[in-house]
Amino acid sequence: EYLKTMPFYKKVYFSQNDLKVFGLIIDLSETMAFGDGGNDIPMLKHVAISIAMGNANDDVKEIANYVTDDVEHDGIIHALKHFNLL
Repeated sequence: EYLKTMPFYKKVYFSQNDLKVFGLIIDLSETMAFGDGGNDIPMLKHVAISIAMGNANDDVKEIANYVTDDVEHDGIIHALKHFNLL
């Protein structure tokens, strides 16, 4: 049974072991998320690799696996390169 999350985004569901997005089931061990605010913490705690943006709140940076640059300094690109995805 999938737990419905993110009510503003009605097509995303989490279970303990995977993520269902638009009907596709993705193993949580293959997930990554980026965040910068306190509202992102539950998502960052649930994925395999959590990345805080450089402008993130300190509480977000504390729980993240990796802290990258802010979005204006290509933070997402830097993180993807760090994890050898680009």
